[in-house]
Amino acid sequence: RLLTHRIKVGLLDPVESDPFANINSADDIDTAESRRLARLIATESMVLLKNEGDILPLNGDKLKKIAVLGPNAARKDVLLSNYPGCTSGPGAEPSEECERITALEGIQKGFDGEVVYEMGVDIDTNRTDGFATAIDLATSADVAIIVAGLITCQETGDQCQEAEAFDRTKIDLPGRQEQFVEALVAT
Repeated sequence: RLLTHRIKVGLLDPVESDPFANINSADDIDTAESRRLARLIATESMVLLKNEGDILPLNGDKLKKIAVLGPNAARKDVLLSNYPGCTSGPGAEPSEECERITALEGIQKGFDGEVVYEMGVDIDTNRTDGFATAIDLATSADVAIIVAGLITCQETGDQCQEAEAFDRTKIDLPGRQEQFVEALVAT
């Protein structure tokens, strides 16, 4: 199914034909229809690259235990990135109505079996002391889901790699996340 919504930027068009000319505040953008459309676009833009062994969709018939691992599995701030769309203004805290469900929470809500979690590795440091626990959980589970990634500069940490006017110079994962993923894949 293809998205049928087209958004026209209209920066060089006459003001009267610019669909965004009458936007005066966040209330004009943060509407129920905008949220519905954002959810639809997010849902329809997800891509499954590989479903080896037909393991997806995850369900209790095939699986009894899922290990959710990684530094971004339970972090809500990572869901907002540098351009949070659910605040009352620049630099403001997220709105109470802003529904943010982490990967861990989503899996816990949608899976009937046992879900275990371990961060395993920190984005901000080069520590590897959480690897062993994460590997033990992955080994004892039917499937392991790794949620790795970046830390935005709205948060603190030495490994901050993304912000306004601060683009990434490398595409690798910060900290010891690549080693973490490799160690888990080896199990």
